Amino acid sequence: MLAPPKYSFRDVERSAVLEERVRELVQRLQRCHERIDHCHLTVARRRALYGGVATPGATAPADSQPFEVQIDLSVPGAEIHAHSASGRISDPADVFIALNAAFDDARRQLQELQRERTGISRSA
Repeated sequence: MLAPPKYSFRDVERSAVLEERVRELVQRLQRCHERIDHCHLTVARRRALYGGVATPGATAPADSQPFEVQIDLSVPGAEIHAHSASGRISDPADVFIALNAAFDDARRQLQELQRERTGISRSA
């Protein structure tokens, strides 16, 4: 990776465990594609991603709002935008589930990009 990854935490308490997991997952992505030029990861409560406004229809306090993780990657000739809601779980209540869902989405997109560039079909 050319530039060090950037991390943003919004309405989420930073912890050593959370930051270590983020670093582990970023290293895994680098193994999928060694030419990642840029990586920005945002971990947030749902309400923090939408200008501090609570999720429409939500009556729960901020600390019970679901987590969202966004990952923006740049590789030569492409941009990858992954999101925790792209996976099976749309409202993860656990930040680690949201992290895994976003990284699964980013990894899948990187693998699809590699297949497209090498001409290998998914069924092969």
